[in-house]
Amino acid sequence: MVVERQESEIHSENNWAKPNFGAILGFIHEEAPNERAMVRLDVQSEHCNLRGMVHGGVLMSLMDATGLWAGVPKGEAVPSAATVSLNCSFLRGAKRGETTSLRAEALVTKRGRALHFASVSVYGMPQNTLLATGQGIYSWGATSNPSA
Repeated sequence: MVVERQESEIHSENNWAKPNFGAILGFIHEEAPNERAMVRLDVQSEHCNLRGMVHGGVLMSLMDATGLWAGVPKGEAVPSAATVSLNCSFLRGAKRGETTSLRAEALVTKRGRALHFASVSVYGMPQNTLLATGQGIYSWGATSNPSA
């Protein structure tokens, strides 16, 4: 398990190659077989709207990151990839307190030379309630260096 949220990494000025957005949100990568990814997020108040529901943008960010990571070869730390397309169907809301964490699971459904396609599902825990499903397309070979 790799926890992305480390304060020293989040605030480093020379840290453009690290997945800072996932670290700020608190994504936790779980072990998964090749061509799959599992990412967990412990729900905090900052992930919710004013009604205490997990914000849809948080769910989509979790889906996006999980779909991308499903295509990352095991052992590669920072993917050199970008999202080409992402669609999502929200099936139900998740209220903080009733839902303590989110678990996203992704499976690569097709891989080409420069793209991979992934199917993603997000579950509310501890009930294991399906909250959202989606598909993403990710392009490989995108640069991680903002000056390139």
